[in-house]
Amino acid sequence: LLAMEEADDDDALEEVKRSIHTLKGECGILSLHVAQDLWHDAESMIDSALDAGVTVPVDPLMGALDWHRGYLELLTQDPEASPPETASVLAPLIAWEQGESLAPADQGASDASSSASVDETDTLVVFSDQLLKDETVPEFITESQAHLEDSEAALFELEEDPTNAESIARIFRAFHTIKGVAGFLEIDQVSRIAHSAETLLDKFRQSDISFGRAHADVVLEAKDMIASLLEALAGRPGPSVNALEHLIVRTEEMAADPASAVRLGPQAVKAVLDQAGISGDGSSERAAGPTTAKLGTILLERGLIEKATLDAALEQQSATKSGEERLKLGELLVRLGAVTEAQVEDVLRLQGRGSALGQVLESRPQKDTSEEAVKRPQRRAKASGDTTIRVNTQRLDALVDMVGELVIAQQMVVQDAARVMSSADERLVRDLGHLGKITRDLQESSMSLRMVTFKSTFQKMHRLVRDVAAKASKDVKLQIEGADTEVDRNVVDKISDPLVHLVRNAIDHGLETTDERVAAGKSRRGNVVLSAHHQSGAIVISLQDDGRGLARDRIIAKALERGLISPGTDTSELSDAAVNRLIFEPGFSTAQAVTDISGRGVGMDVVRRNIEAMRGRIEIVSREGHGTTFQIYLPLTLAIIDAMVVRAGNDRFVIPTLSIVQSFQPAEGELHTIRGDSPLVEVRGDLVPMCPLASAVGKWGEPTFAVGKSTAILVEAMGRRACLVVDEILGQQQVVIKKLGDCVPALPAISGGAILGDGRVALIVDVEGILAQVDTTIPA
Repeated sequence: LLAMEEADDDDALEEVKRSIHTLKGECGILSLHVAQDLWHDAESMIDSALDAGVTVPVDPLMGALDWHRGYLELLTQDPEASPPETASVLAPLIAWEQGESLAPADQGASDASSSASVDETDTLVVFSDQLLKDETVPEFITESQAHLEDSEAALFELEEDPTNAESIARIFRAFHTIKGVAGFLEIDQVSRIAHSAETLLDKFRQSDISFGRAHADVVLEAKDMIASLLEALAGRPGPSVNALEHLIVRTEEMAADPASAVRLGPQAVKAVLDQAGISGDGSSERAAGPTTAKLGTILLERGLIEKATLDAALEQQSATKSGEERLKLGELLVRLGAVTEAQVEDVLRLQGRGSALGQVLESRPQKDTSEEAVKRPQRRAKASGDTTIRVNTQRLDALVDMVGELVIAQQMVVQDAARVMSSADERLVRDLGHLGKITRDLQESSMSLRMVTFKSTFQKMHRLVRDVAAKASKDVKLQIEGADTEVDRNVVDKISDPLVHLVRNAIDHGLETTDERVAAGKSRRGNVVLSAHHQSGAIVISLQDDGRGLARDRIIAKALERGLISPGTDTSELSDAAVNRLIFEPGFSTAQAVTDISGRGVGMDVVRRNIEAMRGRIEIVSREGHGTTFQIYLPLTLAIIDAMVVRAGNDRFVIPTLSIVQSFQPAEGELHTIRGDSPLVEVRGDLVPMCPLASAVGKWGEPTFAVGKSTAILVEAMGRRACLVVDEILGQQQVVIKKLGDCVPALPAISGGAILGDGRVALIVDVEGILAQVDTTIPA
């Protein structure tokens, strides 16, 4: 925003639009509707300013940013926090949108509102320092997160097939395991919410009741709540006590009558919470810690036990010797036969302590406090540690960097030895060959340490599809293929954002409504297929939908309107690939209405830029009325690439093989000239522009093409093609990518450097940057 204000920078403006669009979309997915509406109005204000030909005002956007920053602080402390007041922030946005100019919003009011809201937040779940320092907690967190991921995947399978008993069993086992370990560690909050979800799922395991969407919503909320509690165990802010109790009550009520899928309203939930002695802000007597006296008092008031029995149980409990396990009062009363387990459970639930007793009574008879039993878990932990170890990712990155340096050093040694040794040095040749083999094996092993699957990223898309489809009122099925495909961890981290935009656009724009699909003879449910696989040393991620496809005529009309296609151009000569590429232009959109999901023409620009930053490319295949397929091609790793080393003049360059289609030496009859001096070469019946590589990267002089000597390398990216002219191909090898550093000015056609075996530095060619400078439009 500051750069845009200072220099009226178009690139900065596009970056602002992309960021706001992403903020709005993520807020919508998370149901933060106040923030979503705010950014929607911010986008509308920017559009109105641009349409009116005036400078985009910065002050209202700064006010919105400050408001959002304050809201984030509230959400960090409590995910259920109410947003600050927005009137003072919205007024300038709306005024500018309507063509008026108001004074900037009073930021002090926003700050005051934020601080006031902080004081009014609910009580947060807080764990004791002793528990946070427990050495077994980190392992519990990691294992529980894996169980939660598996349960979410099984839950989506269950929604597709409500009769799938195995999916119900998987979800049940996940919650049951989490509850059991949480009970052993005495993490009461996790145990209670897991038990309530487990109870609900058990109803479906033991009956023929159909599992519906309402049940799935509650189980998903329970899963999210446990994830929030795990965050709190890791030392970060936890959920509010009120939200936890609210969810437990809803889950238990639904478990009591799952056939009717009861969803308690706010008033009903408040009544139950009031009965349990929990106020609206989450405070309760239980917040200070439940006491045995309260349990005994309630049992006495209900006439379930005699005072003498209570006194005897308390006396037995207090007589516990040092070092022995202190039994809970409820367990003692059950063992004495004074009350039943169900009666104690009822009182514990009223106290807000849920169903912890049942799990304690279930596990205690099997519990052995002998020395052997104490050693047993330690042996199990040791056995698991022998097969798995957790390593900081920064250490792995450092290891990969050092191995890359080793590869460079090994190549230098081999080339130096080749120059000085005689052909009779067979032993040295053998030793160097062995060194090369070990180095390659070490490189592959170190790279494999960073390899992870797409499973976690793809599973998150299930939740996204479910939420966005509900918001768009569409019935959508997501099919995932190749989730076990491995790729560099950094690639997985950076592909998530583009996939979010592509999936949202596929649902909002690509798929028709149910009525439109039925009228077109399609199934009522829209289908989206997300897949990944290896292909020629690269990773291909494909997103396919069976929707309406891209409308060629509407894209061309919009492109002519925005000046992306020159007036008078014969659009019938434009290829489908060239037309489809237009949707990646900043601000390009054919949407007839802007929604809170998409329609600003910013999402696809985000996709393109993120993929280009990973040295990848994206292709579109679409048939109007039948659907669209987006194919993303990415390198296996962002640290080391397969490349072709070439010579242009006296310099060496590296061209990523992912962008190379073929190399050849054109004959005299294959060369053509159009527009006076624009060289073209015929490749398989198509005319392709030629570009000397040396001049494309800004070298001095005008290299010429010598028939029979120079070589043409056909490269392709983002649907564009061109032939780079080089003097010689030196070979293909893996190179370690190096940044050029701040002292080197930005070069549009260079993405980095690589140290070759002889110690010389070769520049890595940015094929996207070169093709952006080359006019690839061939007139008819």
